[in-house]
Amino acid sequence: MLEEYFFSSLINEGYNIDEIKKDKLLKYLDLILEYNKVMDLTANTTKEEILEKNFFDSIMSLDKFDYNNKSLIDVGSGAGFPGILYAIINPKLNVTLLEPMQKRVSFLNIVKERLKLDNINIICARAEDYAKFGREKYDFASARGVAKLNILLELIIPLLKINGIFIALKGKQALQEEQLALNALDILKVKRIKLCEFSLPTNKETRINLYYQKQEVTNNKYPRNYANIKKKPL
Repeated sequence: MLEEYFFSSLINEGYNIDEIKKDKLLKYLDLILEYNKVMDLTANTTKEEILEKNFFDSIMSLDKFDYNNKSLIDVGSGAGFPGILYAIINPKLNVTLLEPMQKRVSFLNIVKERLKLDNINIICARAEDYAKFGREKYDFASARGVAKLNILLELIIPLLKINGIFIALKGKQALQEEQLALNALDILKVKRIKLCEFSLPTNKETRINLYYQKQEVTNNKYPRNYANIKKKPL
């Protein structure tokens, strides 16, 4: 996916991509290409792959919600997908990047500084530990490539305010994952409010984004420690 096609595709999808945002997206791309050589940030190694499989994929999950002066936590942010891209596209959205690996946190801090992303906060912690401090604090949450849905829900839903929205970025197995997560959805009082399916422009891989809304306060016993969550998902 060439740069020109990337930007025109986003504009055609209705995203506002001005020159400031273009500049930040390209600087971010350059930083990934530079640091990926030594930090293993993403399996995609070329400019074209990153633009399509990381950038376009992530930005397309930004549905038409009101993000102005709202808060979002990106759980397991890794190299910043989708959280940094959300912060660039929506400069009035306050984004927290939650990442447990210190070397990736170091990279995220470099990106924040170089791109002057004042709307980003970076925390080095696991989601189940951070829930003690960030419980029911956020308007939105996101996760991409972190875990199966039945595990993600227990980690993420406690962080959301009532009526908060969880954006789950998934591939073609999304609905199969959802079937395995029906009990978790019921226990955690969550309902799906939207599904968005699309294909990447050039390689045609399927992406499915699922949007869930929290209906009630989450029981304080969730999330459990990660070993229990993984051993016996809800």
